[in-house]
Amino acid sequence: MMSPTTEVRLIGYYSSENTWLNPETKRLDEADELAPLIQKSLLTLEENGRIQESFLSVLSGNTVFIFKTREGELIAYHTITKRIRLSNVHYNKETITPVESIYKRWFTPGEKMSIKPTPKPELQIEISDLSDASHKDWWVKNEVIIGVVQHVTNFGAFVDFDDRTGLIHISNLAWERLEHPRDILRHGDKIHAVILNVDSDEKIQLGYKQLHNAFLKPGNIVVGYVNQVWDNAYLIQVNDTKVVLPFSEAISKNLEKSDMVIATVLKNEWNPEKHRREISISQRSFHDEFAKSHNVGDIVNLKVLGTVETNGKISVLVKHGNLRALVPMKHLSKTYKDKVSNSESINDPIPFVYIGQNETSRIVSFDMRPIERAEKALEQQRLKEEKEAQLQAIMNQCRECIESITADLERGTILEVVVEKITKDGIFVKVTDEYSEFIAKGELSINKVLSAEDEVFVEEPISVVYLGTENGKIILSRKAISENKYPEELYDKSLEELLLTMGINTNKFIGKVIKIGEAYFATNLMVVSEIGNPDNGKLLVDPISGLRIMVYVNNRLRNLVLEGRFYTLQLNLSFYDYRKKSGTPYLFSVDSPDIVEVDNPYERIVSQSFKKQTSPSSNSSLANLLDTVGQGLYSSKRRMFFELLQNADDCASESGTQVKFELSDTHFILAHNGMPFSKQDFDSIISAAKSTKSASKKKTGYKGIGFKSVFTNSTEVTIFSGGFKFAFNKSFSLYNDFKRFYFFINGYENEPLKQQQFLEQFELECRDFHGVKDIPWQLLPIWQKSKPHELEHTIFSPTSNVSIALRMDKKMLEEYHLALMEILQHPKFMLFMRSTSRIQYKDGQHHYSSVKKIVDSNANVTLLNNVIENNPKETFHIENSGLILVNNEVFASAGILIKRATRTNSAGIEETILVHIDEQGEIQSEINDIPDRLASADSIEISFAIRTDENGLTGLTHEI
Repeated sequence: MMSPTTEVRLIGYYSSENTWLNPETKRLDEADELAPLIQKSLLTLEENGRIQESFLSVLSGNTVFIFKTREGELIAYHTITKRIRLSNVHYNKETITPVESIYKRWFTPGEKMSIKPTPKPELQIEISDLSDASHKDWWVKNEVIIGVVQHVTNFGAFVDFDDRTGLIHISNLAWERLEHPRDILRHGDKIHAVILNVDSDEKIQLGYKQLHNAFLKPGNIVVGYVNQVWDNAYLIQVNDTKVVLPFSEAISKNLEKSDMVIATVLKNEWNPEKHRREISISQRSFHDEFAKSHNVGDIVNLKVLGTVETNGKISVLVKHGNLRALVPMKHLSKTYKDKVSNSESINDPIPFVYIGQNETSRIVSFDMRPIERAEKALEQQRLKEEKEAQLQAIMNQCRECIESITADLERGTILEVVVEKITKDGIFVKVTDEYSEFIAKGELSINKVLSAEDEVFVEEPISVVYLGTENGKIILSRKAISENKYPEELYDKSLEELLLTMGINTNKFIGKVIKIGEAYFATNLMVVSEIGNPDNGKLLVDPISGLRIMVYVNNRLRNLVLEGRFYTLQLNLSFYDYRKKSGTPYLFSVDSPDIVEVDNPYERIVSQSFKKQTSPSSNSSLANLLDTVGQGLYSSKRRMFFELLQNADDCASESGTQVKFELSDTHFILAHNGMPFSKQDFDSIISAAKSTKSASKKKTGYKGIGFKSVFTNSTEVTIFSGGFKFAFNKSFSLYNDFKRFYFFINGYENEPLKQQQFLEQFELECRDFHGVKDIPWQLLPIWQKSKPHELEHTIFSPTSNVSIALRMDKKMLEEYHLALMEILQHPKFMLFMRSTSRIQYKDGQHHYSSVKKIVDSNANVTLLNNVIENNPKETFHIENSGLILVNNEVFASAGILIKRATRTNSAGIEETILVHIDEQGEIQSEINDIPDRLASADSIEISFAIRTDENGLTGLTHEI
């Protein structure tokens, strides 16, 4: 409900013959009340003398004005129908006409709308004037100086002042004839004098008698001192005469007794009524004289005398000749403002700009800021010219490089380049040591590319096609040599058939609405089905690329959705031609208004899963099991690395997996573009035994408990995958409070009777509770609204299909760095990774190490790396044995005295083992070091890798 005192501000309008505003349908009473108030306020603009003619026509025309409240709510008002709309008001920044800033004042509807005064244009000075300023004369004719007599001769007296020396000729010492200057001045006398002239060889002529007129004529310059301060004037002592300085002729009302005053005689008249001579003087006459001899915009050198405080505001007192003026602090440049604020002395005259004379007070004003702006403009001009010169030099160098590179190239030539940098728009590649070129991400593949990081790694050597030159650039592309990921028949499939390629048998999803530009999309779509249905919890993911599919929300539905909320929705298949042009058959849209807002399903699943382990006795056993198994299986840094890598390899899409590792200051981080977690994958992660991999014996790491290796050296693991955002945290405070923890997960927080019954049932467990040691924290996911701040600017990103961060101390991270570098120094393990095509490692110093696997149609595998300096490329031929059955019948028929058996290990888990048997079939001994996943395999496939070179196979060596 909008308050009657809500303030609004005009931001823009639509005005044309066809402009229209649909009526309000929800907040009718508010709209009816607000409409006449807005109309009343707009009418006040027509009476404002500052309004522009062009805006008057907008006010009287067919116009929809858009207002915004301080809370950010938009209001639309139509001048013809005089109607208001409050609900679902939107505007397009590209088509709306924004109002000028003078109309953007806050007002309460019904009250007067004011218009800001049009600001005076900033005074601009010529940049050339800056250099002229330093050459201005330092002196002003008739300027009063204070000096000390240093030497008296028969022709005059030499006076020192302001590090200069001037001569008062005997003729300028007195109005009457003198026998000798010594009759008036002596060595060491402190006197006032005026500057009469400075000749071409810098000889200074001073005058003394000019300040000692027997009769003070109007226009004479006088020097005096404040004798008394009256209500509206100062009484000034000038030699033996007292004169009046009215406040209206003074430059300051802050003078005190004994302050020196330099002024000109304004009036010297006999007052017959009072029988006395009235003499008044003026300081502002110097301002009149200055204004007559100067133009606005002139640069003048002023001497800073000090500061004056008036009504709590500080001004700087400056002089130019006999003129004294106050300059507000805001008129100083930043440099001098700081000096004045810090009470630093300013000895040399500094340049100001004369900005005009006040018609009423006759005071002239000065400002340093135009000079500051001009200096800034001068510096910007210099930098611009310097940059243009550098750019021109680079362009000349680039042109020479391009001519050298392309001299013998024909269009279609394939070049080998190295990836230097990846941006959101594409990549930079090094063509030669001297020349790099940009390739847009759309040119990296024939298929749709959402992120260049999905295609290449930094420092990766890649092949590109030369397409010629254009606008001083080499045009490169990978489209022509990239393989189309999508079979043609996928584009011909129906919606239901495409969903089946993802293993989905329904068209009911929950997705999060996001906004990109002006368009809405649904992302992180999850299948919604009845409990127990195997489709429930599956994700809408491209099975070829592994990318999460974003679905376009029809623009007609934009008023039915809000950004950041979740909705149930159904999909439509986008048009064939559009999908074909976009390079992917997996493009869908939401066109039906049959959408319902729901809670975040990912947060609900995580929060419910946190409450699954409700029994203290079971939890204590699980905690001990996880600790024992984890430490026993994965004490090696290498083993943990391969477990994470194998998990990524096992969840690859048909296009394979690309894996990135990073060591930050606080975390070991893994990110990959394999399939994001479905609900089934999430359930496996929080289970001690179950795994979605177990359904596929071809997946090396199918054993569910294997993932728990990540907890071996970390007590906090954060995982973001698709819509799932959760963490396992051993330090979670709830784990050390038996009652709080179990009352929470069992829902007994407000049930005293059930609490008592629970404590009676688990009295022993409560008494012997050892905090987190009795909690299987590795199975308890905690929902995360955002990633930890330490993971900013790392590869850990919500946009990655899977991101896993393990918090570790510095010593542990250093050990993992050494282990990773040792592994990458021997990249042959990549030969036997089924789906992983690239691995990149970024250490704490932002150095990249990468290994890439390229497989051709002849079963040849090339490993590219930037880790081994003298061996960046190796090629192998792979030979596979084919499928070999593994079971007791095969062993018996082959006469092999081995048998498959089962046993329960020390952790209470049943596992498969292989044993030696005698000829009667009796078990003799266990065969050690055979992992359960191999011992339980129904079949195996053996692969051999043989190194090759340009001449073919090189034969086996001890390394292979």
